[in-house]
Amino acid sequence: MPAGTVSSTGIAGLTLGGGVGYNMRRFGATVDNLLSCKVVTTDGRKLKASKTENSDLFWALRGGGGNFAVVTEFTFQAHQAGPLVGAGVVLFQLDDAKDVLTKLAVHMKTAPRPLQVIAALVPTPPMPGIPPEYYGVYMLSLVCVYTGDLALLDETIGALTALGAPAAVAVGPAPWVAVNSMLDAAAPYGRSVHTRGGYLSALTGSAIDAAIASARHAPAPSVPGPSTVQNIWFMGGAISEDFAEDSVAFSREGAEVFWEGVSQWDSDEEGPRFIEWADNAADALSAEMRANGYVNLTTDRGPEWLRGLYGSAAKFQRLIEAKTKWDPQNLLRFNKNIKPASGG
Repeated sequence: MPAGTVSSTGIAGLTLGGGVGYNMRRFGATVDNLLSCKVVTTDGRKLKASKTENSDLFWALRGGGGNFAVVTEFTFQAHQAGPLVGAGVVLFQLDDAKDVLTKLAVHMKTAPRPLQVIAALVPTPPMPGIPPEYYGVYMLSLVCVYTGDLALLDETIGALTALGAPAAVAVGPAPWVAVNSMLDAAAPYGRSVHTRGGYLSALTGSAIDAAIASARHAPAPSVPGPSTVQNIWFMGGAISEDFAEDSVAFSREGAEVFWEGVSQWDSDEEGPRFIEWADNAADALSAEMRANGYVNLTTDRGPEWLRGLYGSAAKFQRLIEAKTKWDPQNLLRFNKNIKPASGG
């Protein structure tokens, strides 16, 4: 089933926000594959939510976050893939990043659905197949996962290596379980994290320039592994084409890619400069970002931001109506909060 990219990510928060990851171009978002939920409502009832039972609640849960009820069980549609898949990284020097990203944006418009690429501007973490001299060096890393016919893996990855002159290529067959944790080293569990992000209608030259400039001005890592990263996720395929915008609360309309800037640190003294970096990186891209977006992608930016996040005004009104019905007192409010019509 489509899920996240770090194995410690909690399935509940991932799902209720929408859910993106390595399988989204092939199978859609996590919420596109959610069949039903068991919930406890704020007035103590135990109910099932699905397309045929409490359908308004089910619609709102699929992207509206933890605003409506406490979910105690998820039932998902699973898909056959693996157990071996193709995965790894194609590494380019930062000086080559603009040319590669410009070509990659064109290539991904017709790339096979089983291929997911996350273009990461990141200090290279220690990974199998990566020369040690690149550890900690800011580079462009194309994180690739291919869940299709492995006989086509070399051809599929070859199209990516042909985008430039790779500094290193470390892609091959691996068990899906291992692939699902290959980025854990880039996001160590338990660190302080500040995230910003948003959808882009297109990966323009100005957006690429802004991202590369932010990479060049990033704080130096103070511990092994990356302390700052920008991820450019390529959409298209199932997540963009197979599910109607209004089918779930989660929005994806008009998004060609989404960008996220993540800063991580371990001591209170380090926090301010890493927070400032992520905020500045997002601000540099703000003119390129769409109003709609993915609620899990960024820290809370306030009520106006939240209203735009779900796309149309009609969709947000449906969320308010669901909140008013299922949590009229706004008990579930320690979140990116959708207030009931009464104000909560």
